[in-house]
Amino acid sequence: MKKKIIFRWVKVILLVYGIVGIALYYLQDKVFFRPEKVEWDHKYASEIPYEEFNLPFDTNANMNVLRFYTKQPATKAIIYFHGNKKNIGWYAKYAPGLAAAGYEVWMIDYPGYGKSTGVFTEQRLYEYAEQMYKLVRSRFPADSIVVYGKSLGTGLAAYIASRHSCRGLILEAPYYSFTELAGHYFPVYPVGRMI
Repeated sequence: MKKKIIFRWVKVILLVYGIVGIALYYLQDKVFFRPEKVEWDHKYASEIPYEEFNLPFDTNANMNVLRFYTKQPATKAIIYFHGNKKNIGWYAKYAPGLAAAGYEVWMIDYPGYGKSTGVFTEQRLYEYAEQMYKLVRSRFPADSIVVYGKSLGTGLAAYIASRHSCRGLILEAPYYSFTELAGHYFPVYPVGRMI
């Protein structure tokens, strides 16, 4: 009798483990990435002046970019790649402090975040990051550009800094590998094979 109860509980635990694992596999983008879309006519709140661009990326996607200005004409810039949640409107609160240090601040939203459109893939993130660097580089010399990444954005910032000249690289809350990061949150699953 006791063996039957134990065996039944083992089956229930394995069933729950399997169901959660399958759900994690199929819903991983929703688990790890939490974009917040906004309407096209939405105005972002900011303490400092900014300009907004919606740049066509290809026929199916556009990049939404905010450019925050300094009080005096800027001679240096920061490209800011944000984390995995919300949109650039939420991260805009960091722009005044960076602008006060004399940097013009450029922020981009990833596909599916804020007003940016397109399919969210790793390759597309790198392509958006490259376009952002080219845009800022067309206005500032490479030795006056700092590439800044927060959380998810640290991967993009490191990628850009490894491929292009820049004044510096700032990584806030970086991760070594996305698989290790996912393993931290779901240690009982073989996330290396699931992601």
